[in-house]
Amino acid sequence: MARVTLKQISELTGYSQATISNVLNQKKEANENTVKRIFDAAKELGYTSSKKMERIILVMYRKSGEILLETPLILSLIDGVEKEGQKHHIETSIMNIYMSNADHESKISSLLNETKSGIILLATELDWEDVKPFQKLKVPFVVVDAWFKEGNFTTVLMENSNSFNQAVSYLVKKGHRKIGYIGSTISIRNFEERERGFREAMEEHQLEIEEKYCIKLQPTMTGAQISMKEYLEGNPDLPTAYVAVNDIIALGAIKALKDKNYRVPDDVSIIGFDNMPFCEISSPPLTTFNVLKEEIGRTAAQLLINQGDEQKRIPMKLEILTNFIERDSVKDLHMGN
Repeated sequence: MARVTLKQISELTGYSQATISNVLNQKKEANENTVKRIFDAAKELGYTSSKKMERIILVMYRKSGEILLETPLILSLIDGVEKEGQKHHIETSIMNIYMSNADHESKISSLLNETKSGIILLATELDWEDVKPFQKLKVPFVVVDAWFKEGNFTTVLMENSNSFNQAVSYLVKKGHRKIGYIGSTISIRNFEERERGFREAMEEHQLEIEEKYCIKLQPTMTGAQISMKEYLEGNPDLPTAYVAVNDIIALGAIKALKDKNYRVPDDVSIIGFDNMPFCEISSPPLTTFNVLKEEIGRTAAQLLINQGDEQKRIPMKLEILTNFIERDSVKDLHMGN
């Protein structure tokens, strides 16, 4: 069968070959009706482009699975990737890889053999050794939600360290000096960056980091509640405020504090991270950081598609900034009782 040419599509649609080329290769924005008519005509004639990315594969690679169990990131990420793909007439498929499953190596092998797809890897729970095999990919590739200094990959992630620096500064402004940190019993790179931001901010404000105020809880809401209750059984000395590594752990800790008759924020203030949907209706509403989760997905897909259009791929690290959401879970100590 003879290859369909731009001239044939031009004759069918009435658009110039230059316009058709720009639309089919996503080089320039065009009217939605123009784009639809050209793609419909190309499909009718059986036009194929060896350069065009046929689909985006969003790979959900889970190690323990616990960190991603209750997070709202995944659905928003999928939504962002799909919306950006749709703009370019590229479908999105989801591949779940569980490290505990016997088929995880064969799934990775199938990805390494891809020739016409672009791959976005959700690497929240992964270490460098887990990501290392993806260096062999021959197709466009973007890592999401974790950065690896060892890899020459384009990466999109949320800003972590500076957010926790900002959280400490906010607490200091509210009169807090005894500030603790609530981390997770399962560590990931994002959590390490958040703790680094906390510790650097404490030093900048010349505040002592008291390790007795730094605790680790299980990374699910129920697990955090249980482990916080166990910690409180020993009647420990508590700081006036905690910065928690995410909202899930923060809300679990708040439940445990209430169970032990502590008042939030009167006895202990808490700041979370993520701005999960129920933070606004929790009691008290949780002060936190909003993460533009869907935008992370959109940006990753944009960079992936751009890689497919470029002869050269320039690796970059792009951090999506958070914004601070002030609610009622922090007490202003300057206001007294």
